[in-house]
Amino acid sequence: MTTLQISDQTASILSNMAQQQHLSSSELIERLVEKYRNDHELLEDLMESLPNLPTFKGAPMDIQRAMRDDNLLIENARQQELKAFFAGYKRDLSGFKFNRD
Repeated sequence: MTTLQISDQTASILSNMAQQQHLSSSELIERLVEKYRNDHELLEDLMESLPNLPTFKGAPMDIQRAMRDDNLLIENARQQELKAFFAGYKRDLSGFKFNRD
């Protein structure tokens, strides 16, 4: 058994949490530590699996450049679609004069 020194405020919060959960303070601490450990392991598992995903294969700069190029291609395709859509609405307004007064 180990004795921990914690502030009065933290002890009060811990006591309230334990009462709400119908646990002793030591059981609550054990559960919190276990949850922290599990969450940490899940994060480690995720970080270890990232390099194995196809998205993360290759040099980071090459991946970023390819993503940027893909975004540019998508944006250009959208612009072409809009131009094609509005082409039918295009009118000759050369004889029309704007009065800005």
